[in-house]
Amino acid sequence: MSPRPRKVSDDEIFAATHRATMRLAPNELTLAEIAAEAGVTAGAVAQRFGSKRALLLALAKAAAASTGDFIAQLRAEHRSPLAAVRAYAGCMAGLAQSPAALARNLAYLQIDLADPDFREQLSVQARQTRAGLRDLCGARG
Repeated sequence: MSPRPRKVSDDEIFAATHRATMRLAPNELTLAEIAAEAGVTAGAVAQRFGSKRALLLALAKAAAASTGDFIAQLRAEHRSPLAAVRAYAGCMAGLAQSPAALARNLAYLQIDLADPDFREQLSVQARQTRAGLRDLCGARG
């Protein structure tokens, strides 16, 4: 018997998780909140990822793996390297649209820095960001 088809992809759950983290602090974030955001049951999310920590770590790994692609996409979408760097800065600034949003993001960053598994993914993302921005700034456009 084949497994039941998934109602949403991992990428859709990651997107729902990201949206939930933008409005909920780490202590408020639950699998039920993420599931509601994704339009599935908490049990489906728990069955797929096991725990909130495992889901957040999978999201961190996916984000780290896609950092280079994100910067390449910015380069492709803008006429000049400077415009791409400005777009990157705008994206990062958008993570703190209010004092409460900044506080939430700092709370998640604290987890990234304190937990070795999350810190490893943060390091990968930082290295890829640095390399991507360095290449971008060296590009002629």
